[in-house]
Amino acid sequence: MNYLRVKQALESIYIIEDTMNIDILVSRYQFLVPILSELLSIKNTPSFELTIADAVEDYRMMYYDRTVTDTQIAIVLHPEYIENGEFYALNIVRCFHKYCDKMEKELNQAKREATKLKRRDAVIESAKICISELHNSKMTELIIYIANDLERFDVHITFKTEDSSHPGEKMNEKVAERLKNQEIVSVVRK
Repeated sequence: MNYLRVKQALESIYIIEDTMNIDILVSRYQFLVPILSELLSIKNTPSFELTIADAVEDYRMMYYDRTVTDTQIAIVLHPEYIENGEFYALNIVRCFHKYCDKMEKELNQAKREATKLKRRDAVIESAKICISELHNSKMTELIIYIANDLERFDVHITFKTEDSSHPGEKMNEKVAERLKNQEIVSVVRK
């Protein structure tokens, strides 16, 4: 394995931790997973740590204005770290929060109602992707953070409980446990 793949992993981790575009985060994560599988397959070889060290040093020289994070180092040294989905899920939440901060500023500066509506709709579309990705990665308890960010835009998540006597219940209480085994029905403007 050549150290180029390690540098690709470092760059992908950086992008995942920094982006506020959910599409970029998803595509970079999908790009990263096979690289980490390769790293995992050679983890116990004698040259593994030397390859990592060389790649990190080269990465530092290429991106002299960036600090290599502890997370970047931890993941390339221990590629199994991302298998539980926590790294991905937490970055989805972080990404969406940063995106909402940006969109809220744009919304507050917008003069036309059509522009405001367009921004709100963009937030809803991004939220749907985030919710889907959190659901697919079995981290649905983190959807509460997406819901909290959506409140700034007067947007609410509607979900269906396993108990069919309460379908379409609005999520008003902040209880993450309720989200664990529930199907999201819609994300809508109020």
